[in-house]
Amino acid sequence: MSHISPVLEAHVFEARDFVGGHPVLDFINTVTGRDQTPRDWLPDYDAWLAWLARSSVCSAPDVEQLAARAAEAPGTAERALRDAKRLREALFGIVGARSHGAPVAAADLETLERAWKRAMNGRRLIATAGRIGFDDPADPADVHLPVHRLALDAVKLLEASPDGRLRMCAGSNCAWLFIDRSKTGRRKWCDMATCGNVAKARRHYRAVRRAPDGSASHDTPD
Repeated sequence: MSHISPVLEAHVFEARDFVGGHPVLDFINTVTGRDQTPRDWLPDYDAWLAWLARSSVCSAPDVEQLAARAAEAPGTAERALRDAKRLREALFGIVGARSHGAPVAAADLETLERAWKRAMNGRRLIATAGRIGFDDPADPADVHLPVHRLALDAVKLLEASPDGRLRMCAGSNCAWLFIDRSKTGRRKWCDMATCGNVAKARRHYRAVRRAPDGSASHDTPD
């Protein structure tokens, strides 16, 4: 897929924008239409906060503190957003490659590794409920908190998810990524209610045009 710089676009996030099956994939999907006319739904830090408020990456109190910190240091907040977008593009490259069984670019891995190392800096091993693990980088005063959490979650996702279950939507002007949790492992669309229905409508239209009497031929459903 050729790289085209996305157009910044204001967007009101709704539940239908969170269909990737994982917050990291939903984050990557804040650029839509990568295969045709890419639009970036994070034009500014306020949009970033709006997405975080709908996602599971940060709690509502976290988002409030991030907003307060951004108001105090807008330049720092904008740099954090640029770092988030840099991570987002690297993750798209990695997950997109895996979804097609293609080699992962070394530069994308290096970007993720740097973000992961920054997120791990200062974390401590703790014992809770009989289990050993790292504490959470949960300082809402740090405007990089969401990026840290996404980097950590991304590595966990890539370690745990089989290649065949990380998919790219087959719809036109989409290229969203998702986890295929269907029993058959043959899911094609990010959401049947959007890309799936559009594809079926187009197929039906083509079938009607082909049929001599104007009736639809019997296409095999997706």
